Amino acid sequence: MKRMTMTKYIFLFIFAIFLLPACVPQDETRIRILAAEIVDSLPQTLEELSAGQSNSIKDGGKSKGEYLIVYASDMNGNDMEIFLMNTDGSGQRQVTDNAYLDLDPDWSYDGSQLVFASQRTGNYDIFRVDIDGSGEEQLTSEQAVDSCPAWTPSNNRIVYCNEASPTNGEIWSMSVDGSDAKRLTIDQSYDNWPDWSADGSQIVFESNRGGDFEIWIMDSDGENQKQLTDNDDVDGNPAWAPDGSRIAFVSDRSGTFEIWLMDKDGANVFQLTRDTADSWDPTWSPDGKQLAFASDRDGDSEIFLIDADGGGLIQLTKNDADDRAPSWSPVPIK
Repeated sequence: MKRMTMTKYIFLFIFAIFLLPACVPQDETRIRILAAEIVDSLPQTLEELSAGQSNSIKDGGKSKGEYLIVYASDMNGNDMEIFLMNTDGSGQRQVTDNAYLDLDPDWSYDGSQLVFASQRTGNYDIFRVDIDGSGEEQLTSEQAVDSCPAWTPSNNRIVYCNEASPTNGEIWSMSVDGSDAKRLTIDQSYDNWPDWSADGSQIVFESNRGGDFEIWIMDSDGENQKQLTDNDDVDGNPAWAPDGSRIAFVSDRSGTFEIWLMDKDGANVFQLTRDTADSWDPTWSPDGKQLAFASDRDGDSEIFLIDADGGGLIQLTKNDADDRAPSWSPVPIK
């Protein structure tokens, strides 16, 4: 049953006290009983009503499902598989199950499917699967290594890295069924880790075309390529914020690999994580208030959460396995 608003309660109260006697004055006792029943159904206090009305907001939409994090882990053996968990680290469950390496998962924007890279064909190719583990489909089948897929917000294309050699990787995009593959970058360097802007009009990626790895952006068709970072350190592994205003990335400019943030034009660079261990694989929460990432600060690779201002650090996974490559679902999952 839907919770009544304050306006509805007031209307019923007025109706019971003032209008009913005018309509049926011949049965005063019955009217008083009805009015009392309606008054009893009212919240005892305004705070009670306010708390009830705000539940659907405070629970983050739990009535419609839960946000989930997908990640890769070897917790069930030597091979990496795709897993899901709740955003507090509970409810861990396995999606893929085979004797090969499954890596780099990402969500479709309706939350119904996952795209990932797998070694099950002999070299890495891009696969798609329903979140319950059914309906696996191979999307690429090339001699080159295909990895790091990312689903466009419009749900109609997937961008990924195609590695022709250990020193040459290019950014490609394709339709979600694997057709209409298009090469977006053309150079002799290594371009990798693509991610879409919130409106799907641009792609951010890492490239070592200038000598060391830096963060670049380009239009979704490969045009207007522009360098955002420029220093003597390694900058890579970028992730675009859901509102399109900022980009998270990994850099070793502080001495270890840490998560950093910057505006979408490269300005206002801010160090998010600070530890003697390395951190990588940042992914934004849908509201942009938190990021999940991988770090080896407890000895092996685990998944952590942190607020976008650098506070509120929480460890989500804690085991002897290698947990990495988290990706936050864009919508609540039922």
